[in-house]
Formats: sequence, C-alpha cells, structure tokens
Amino acid sequence: MQIIETPIKSSFDYDLTLLSSNHVSNQEILFFDIETTGFSAAMSYVYLIGCAYFDQSTFILRQWFMEDIREEKELLTNFFEFLKSYRLLVHYNGSGFDIPYLLQKCSTYQLSYNFEHMISFDIYKQLIPYKKILPSKNLKLKTIEDFLKVERNDQYSGGDLIPIFTKFLALYTYEKKHTSGASHYQVSPVSGLPSIEKNDSGILRQLLLLHNAEDISNLPRILPMLSYVKLFEGNITLNKWDVTEMTVNFYFNINNQLHTSLTLESNYEVMDSLYPITLNASENEGRISIALFHGTLKFYFDNYKDYYYLPLEDTAVHKSVGEYVEKEYRQNAKPDTCYIKKTGYFLPQPYAMFTPSFRLERKQKQQFFEVTEQLLEQHSDKIASEIIRSYF
Repeated sequence: MQIIETPIKSSFDYDLTLLSSNHVSNQEILFFDIETTGFSAAMSYVYLIGCAYFDQSTFILRQWFMEDIREEKELLTNFFEFLKSYRLLVHYNGSGFDIPYLLQKCSTYQLSYNFEHMISFDIYKQLIPYKKILPSKNLKLKTIEDFLKVERNDQYSGGDLIPIFTKFLALYTYEKKHTSGASHYQVSPVSGLPSIEKNDSGILRQLLLLHNAEDISNLPRILPMLSYVKLFEGNITLNKWDVTEMTVNFYFNINNQLHTSLTLESNYEVMDSLYPITLNASENEGRISIALFHGTLKFYFDNYKDYYYLPLEDTAVHKSVGEYVEKEYRQNAKPDTCYIKKTGYFLPQPYAMFTPSFRLERKQKQQFFEVTEQLLEQHSDKIASEIIRSYF
C-alpha cells in the first residue's frame, strides 16, 4: 500500500463556516472520496481512498492506494484511524455510496470503525431538491465543475478506471518480480498533484491517482453552487419593497454571490387563473415579483358548531349574535358554510404565516393573506423569504 501526501493548489472562495452550525474550524474539516472496482462492497474492492485537509493555511492531499487486493483491510484501517482527528466530513454523494460502502467493508473485516463522531455534509444532497431549477444541466460532478469553470485534467469516469486498475495490478505484480523496484513518486511543479516516473504501471497509477485527486481538490471549488441553495432557502437580506400596478416587488441582497444570473418563474392559481411569481437574481442582488390577486375570499371558522349561517347575507355569525335573527333566516353552520367574506388585495402564503388566513373554498390548500401597507412594512422580509422557499 502506498500513502501519498502532498500540498495541492486549490484556490476557492467560500466561507467554510457555512457548512455547519456547530462551529467547526477549518482544521477539523476533511474532504474525501473513494475509488472502487464496483458498486457492491460484497463483490468489489476499494482500492483508493483520498482526502484533503488544512494544515494551517496549506491544503494537503492524502491518498491511500492499494497495490495488492490483500491490502484492503490495511487501507481501511489507515483511513479510519486518520479520520478520528476530524469532525466534519465533506463529500459529493458520499451518503449514497462512499459511506455505506466503507461501512459494509468494515463489517466484512469485523472492524469496529464508523462515522458516528462525524458531521456529514453531502454537497449533492444539498443540491438535489433544486435539481430542476439549478442553472447547471445536471448534477453530475463534472457537469457542476464545467458550469463553475473548474478545471480538470482527468478525462476518465470512475467506471472507466476499473479496467485500468485491473491492468495496473497485473503490471505492477509483474514488474515487482522482474524489475529492480517500484515507481518513485515526485510532485508535479505545475499542478501540485502526484507525479510518477513513466514505467508501465506508473502511467496507470498516475491516471488512477489523478482522477481521485481532482475529485477531492475540486470539492471546495464547487461549494459556490450552494449559493443557489441558500437563495432558494430564502437566505436573503431585504433592502426595500414597492408596489407597481398589480405586483408587489421585494428587492434583496444575496448573502453569497451567485456564479451566474438567474431568472425563474412560478405561479399560483385562483379560479383557473394563473398569477405569476418571478425571481430575478444576479451576483449578490435579486428581486422577487408577485402578482396581486384582487377579489373576494373567505375566512373559515374552525368551531362551526358555535355559528349560524345566514343564507341571505352569505356569511356566518356567532350564535351569541345569531340568536337575535329570526329562525327562518338562519341555519346551523356546517364546515363549508362557516365563513365570512373579505374583498381586497391578497398574496399567497404557503402556510398560515399571517392571520386571518383566507381561502377560495374550505378544502382548497392554497391560502392567502390580505395585503396592507402596515403588514408589508413590518413583515416584508418574511414574506419574500417564505415565497422564495415555497415556490422555487
């Protein structure tokens, strides 16, 4: 087994403290990725585990590379012992593959290691809820890198490397028997990534190490994609609001700068009519515009047994008042008739943020609140954040 450790050049601009609310320092963060010969831990091998960490301000790449399948247990042991010094584990879809794979391997070898002491941060899981509205074509790691203009020298996928590793094992075993020694490692002065002398197995080793090294060293550099997540989560700072014609506009600052401008459209429905909601954002500024609904909506009382319904007035009144109405003009309210009506200007709300909460009909999920200048003055930041969070 080879252990390769070297400083790497990976410039990135993202506040790592945003990855966890548990006050984790940079020196407690570990970025990691694994390379295997298949998806099933029972039917394949993990031949390379790589990670990157901070030593003061220097970003260090560390890789455990298996040169013989009998070294798999040793590789696992070395990685998990190293892992004990860290609190936050950052990865890309590691929750779906890397972590379960390694845990199954530990079970196979009866190793007691686990990830229970770690805070797991899966970049992929952060992005997947917004897959349809993110500006990248898909959420493949290399697609995200291309979108953010993150450079990569490696041209292989993990699947492409499986036959390369198989060939490496055969060549390396042959070379050990028939040559004077194995490859000697250098550090490339250009990329800062591991470089190896050009013998047959060394070339293959370089391909395997390079793929893993770039997967890991690029993880911090794709973190700016999380700026879109923060926006869709409503993590904004409101500047001002205004009303133009039949639209309320909220102008805000984005707390993390976006890589590219963004325009998204959604809507809400009232009586088969669609009312647009538009989100525009660029760099660190944005605006959300929501069309107002002008009309009549209903507020439904929960305790309908305490009310009378007055058909002529099409409204409900409390029985303490309704008892003075002649019996032929009143009837016991039912859930569908226990309401009062309000005519005005309304905006949608995903839940009862503000009361009274109005509906078109009782069973309609869509709720509304009446728009007033006082409410906009006091709660415009909450309105903008919740509309973004709920409709995008």
